[in-house]
Amino acid sequence: MKPSRDDTIAALATAPGQAAVAIVRLSGHLALPIACDIAHRRLRPRYAERCALRDAANDVIDSGLVLFFPAPHSYTGEDVVEFQCHGGHVVSGALLQRVNELGARAAEPGEFTLRAYLHDKLDLLRNLVSELKLAAVVVTHDLELMRKVADKVVILHKGQVIYFGPVSQLDQAQHEHIKEFLAMDRVELG
Repeated sequence: MKPSRDDTIAALATAPGQAAVAIVRLSGHLALPIACDIAHRRLRPRYAERCALRDAANDVIDSGLVLFFPAPHSYTGEDVVEFQCHGGHVVSGALLQRVNELGARAAEPGEFTLRAYLHDKLDLLRNLVSELKLAAVVVTHDLELMRKVADKVVILHKGQVIYFGPVSQLDQAQHEHIKEFLAMDRVELG
């Protein structure tokens, strides 16, 4: 089945692996009904609700916070729900499985940002596309991916363009943030 922009999407919004907290994010028209089903309560907009998060058998998956951000005043411009639960694969995996059972599908990489862009939530990107005459925008911190798919790259720091030029010349950039970024990439790859 081909993904549709009308689907409700879900993904882990925090880094995978061991951590104190994991955040599972949903976006789309089913986000609120799914969250209410799991939390067994009505959710108030922009209010952190502490509740038991339950599976299909009504067993507790975890105790955590649920936040509801109604459209159009959310990151994506759609109804967005965040489940903030204990970290690790077990809890976040069970929660993702449950939201999928209730009608959400796994988000494609960058799909939350794409939806934000399509709902005019990312003025900065829209302005860059227009001003720099970009054909496509890929939002990533993955330097290997940038080198594979891009001829030119725009690097932002605190909302300001600090580099716009060929990917091949990125190693010669003088901005401290770029030097730190390149150094982290070498450590991770090394």
